[in-house]
Amino acid sequence: MTAPPEQTRVDSDDVFAHVLVEIDETPESLVAAAQAKCLCAPGSHLELLAIADTPSAVHAGAAATFVADHEREQAAAALEHARNLLQPTSARLVAGKPRVALLAEARSVGASLVAVGMHPHLRLTARVFGTLDATVLHAAPCSVLIARPGWGSTKPKRIVVGVDGSAGSALAVQVAESLASRLGVELQPLIALGGRRLDETVFAPDHADALLDPRDAVTALAAAAGESDLLVVGSGDVHRRRARVPVWDRIVYAARSSVLVVRRAQAPA
Repeated sequence: MTAPPEQTRVDSDDVFAHVLVEIDETPESLVAAAQAKCLCAPGSHLELLAIADTPSAVHAGAAATFVADHEREQAAAALEHARNLLQPTSARLVAGKPRVALLAEARSVGASLVAVGMHPHLRLTARVFGTLDATVLHAAPCSVLIARPGWGSTKPKRIVVGVDGSAGSALAVQVAESLASRLGVELQPLIALGGRRLDETVFAPDHADALLDPRDAVTALAAAAGESDLLVVGSGDVHRRRARVPVWDRIVYAARSSVLVVRRAQAPA
């Protein structure tokens, strides 16, 4: 049995050091902001970012100026509403295409986590039409919180974390353990036995309290998420080309709870 590579310890305070939340006029973005604030550690920087899609105004022809002004007004109103509700560390309004601007800002400020609200659509729809959540999930230079309704004004009551013996899973377990300890909530590790073959290290004494599920990871974790408030998974290397859709992507869209996808943050641009 080959010992897994030594991992630098990462805790939840690292993931929540600088949280960037996308704010728009939808309730889903408020859910994301509220949950991000609940998960933040003391001293964390919670930043709300509203994006006015002024580039799209060019399609309005003669009414372009009016449409651009309307976009800015809507974004500013949504940001002010969220600021009053949540009292973040900072709040900003920028102009640009939301998917491009959010990623650019995340890189620029060195965000450790990007939080977005999940709108009701299927994974195939997200991939085909390039929704904001799908874009952030795959291209963010840091961890991602995909927020679904269910909690936010209080901390989550139960966290589930996927364990599969990979480096990405080990990182997710570290963050989930630290987060559960800090918040004082129940943590349930889960090992899905179906699907791909697992490394023997997954059955180490450290995982003795993990639930064993005979199903594949997507089915098992999605089911467990239905009985929890937050699911934590590792994403591995998001920039490596893959022939198949990664498991963590399928888990995010199969789950009905909020999902924290943990990955090592890149250095600021």
